Amino acid sequence: MEFRHLRYFIAVAEALSFTKAAAKLRLAQPSLTRQVRNLEDEIGVRLLDRATNRVTLTEEGRRFLFDSKKLLAICAESVAAVQRMNHGESSSLNIGYVANVHYKLLPATLGAFRKLCPDVALNLFDMTSDEQFQALDAHKIDLGFVGLRPAFSNHELLSEGVAHDTMLVALSERHPLAKKAKLKLSGPCATVLRRHVCADPSRSAGMAPGDLSGRRIQRKDFAGS
Repeated sequence: MEFRHLRYFIAVAEALSFTKAAAKLRLAQPSLTRQVRNLEDEIGVRLLDRATNRVTLTEEGRRFLFDSKKLLAICAESVAAVQRMNHGESSSLNIGYVANVHYKLLPATLGAFRKLCPDVALNLFDMTSDEQFQALDAHKIDLGFVGLRPAFSNHELLSEGVAHDTMLVALSERHPLAKKAKLKLSGPCATVLRRHVCADPSRSAGMAPGDLSGRRIQRKDFAGS
């Protein structure tokens, strides 16, 4: 797989048309169709549903589109960063972020920053919230889009809310918090998130895969420094 395959797929996925994508890329449509088909064959996943008059994304295709855009953006920024270093431009900003959380906020923020400070190299690091807190304390990153209010950190950090979001917490029906209609990101709920977020719920003590109760909670996304 090469980066051009990702660019070809992104063009088709955004246009939902091989004809329009081929015109945008200035490629022959049969060649573009073949390249996208080769990509699907290589990864063993069908990314597009092809009908007579339309093209749609599969569920896997929607996920692959998001990840492909993110990968190309990171690669472009990495190339720009080393080019600036080669030209003697040493200013840089190390930024941590939580994958799949700030997929709309982060690109817009970085794009605006790039216009204001084109000479500053942006280095992005995919990290969990806890990893960002540790990296901030150790001065390994300058800014972190941590996703959660830094209540878990025992150190002094400046933070500011930059967005609101809604998330779902899955608990065993026997868990005391499962009786509550709403949860807050503090107290016992914070402990649950600390212990079980990104963990396999079926392996939690006394919890079976079909024994989950969902509760929605409000989350305020924070940027810390």
